[in-house]
Amino acid sequence: MREPKDLINWVELSRFLAGNETSVSRNRCPTNYQYKVISLIKSIDRWGKENEDNIKMTEQDLHDYNKWLTEVWSEQHTNIPFMIDAPKAFLKYRKK
Repeated sequence: MREPKDLINWVELSRFLAGNETSVSRNRCPTNYQYKVISLIKSIDRWGKENEDNIKMTEQDLHDYNKWLTEVWSEQHTNIPFMIDAPKAFLKYRKK
């Protein structure tokens, strides 16, 4: 898995926190922003660990997922929770 710091757009984060592009960077973080930056990095790391199975899907896994999805799909499942939970449901189905 990639490092959480690699997934951060540091220029935009700096602009968001400090109002300019250079105050916060991968190697420099003023004390008053450290808690927020550390919290963001931990959140990205946690998200990466929770979604590691989905990230490592091969092309064959994706083909199997699409086939499974067409079998269980119905017009009633167009809401967001189903779209988010469908990959997790497929992984449970595949482990059986």
